[in-house]
Amino acid sequence: MNCDASLLPNSSSGSWGFLIRDDEGDVIVTGRGKVDHLLNVFHAELVACLQGIQVAVDLGISHLIVETDAKMVVQAVSTNEFDDSVVGLLVSEIKNLVYSCFLSFQCVLRSRECNQAAHELAKLGLLCN
Repeated sequence: MNCDASLLPNSSSGSWGFLIRDDEGDVIVTGRGKVDHLLNVFHAELVACLQGIQVAVDLGISHLIVETDAKMVVQAVSTNEFDDSVVGLLVSEIKNLVYSCFLSFQCVLRSRECNQAAHELAKLGLLCN
């Protein structure tokens, strides 16, 4: 799964996008949306990650690799650094889904170029109501 998000400048609104591929690299589902009341871009990136993970759970996927260009998301999912932060509930929700719903899970950092499709979906998310 690739996920990405954006935050509109001087605003608390943004958007998110994700795509889930199968083990051969074929896209099986995408998602995008707009979100209000964001604290910062990290908050938006966590929302994108959570949206994609929830769809993976709903599809019954048991092995998931999340690829993101947001280093803080990788840290939040892989460590306890952000558990007590303002967005700690989102981090907790992601971790609970990961630990209870997947046989294997990884969250890895990728370059923006490798995450371009999710980036474009996040831009399209701004068009959602």
